[in-house]
Amino acid sequence: MTSLARESWGGWALSGRSILYTDTGLQALDLETGKTRTISPLLFPPAPWDRSMGVSPDGRYALVTELERQGSEIHLLPER
Repeated sequence: MTSLARESWGGWALSGRSILYTDTGLQALDLETGKTRTISPLLFPPAPWDRSMGVSPDGRYALVTELERQGSEIHLLPER
C-alpha cells in the first residue's frame, strides 16, 4: 500500500496485525510481512469522504459501504 486517495480517509481499519483498506477491493496489508492481499472485490466504488468501512472486534467480519449510484431523492408524503 503506497497511499490512500484523500477522499478515502475513512476507508481503512485495524484488524489484529493487519490494516484493512478499500481500493478496487477490500485489501489487507500484513504489518509483519508488508504484503498485501485481496480479501474481496468490490462491486461498486467505496463511499468517498466518509467512514466507509468497519471491522468486527474479532476480525471475522468487515462492513464496506459501496455506492451503486450517486444522487439523492426527495419524497413528498401526503399530509395527515
